[in-house]
Amino acid sequence: MQGGVQRLLGGAMASDEVTSWLDSLVEEELLEEQRAGRFAGERELCFRHGLLRDAAYATLTPGDRALAHRLAAEWLEGAGAVSYTHLTLPTTCTP
Repeated sequence: MQGGVQRLLGGAMASDEVTSWLDSLVEEELLEEQRAGRFAGERELCFRHGLLRDAAYATLTPGDRALAHRLAAEWLEGAGAVSYTHLTLPTTCTP
């Protein structure tokens, strides 16, 4: 969810820069677009492989992880996530 990425970055990048950055990660086949997004009007991306997600997550310090979880939860709540299924991350993209 591009809006969630924007929230995690705390405004450090403009929206068009985030779009360009995410596009390059898709082109490099690290991320792929989720066909059936959970939030209307939001571009939803996922890691191409669960190991990529795990490796990226492992680079976060415990403090950064806690902050990222808080910011993601705030964004999800604002985007209308009301069920637990909206708060879980898929291991890989679903077809």
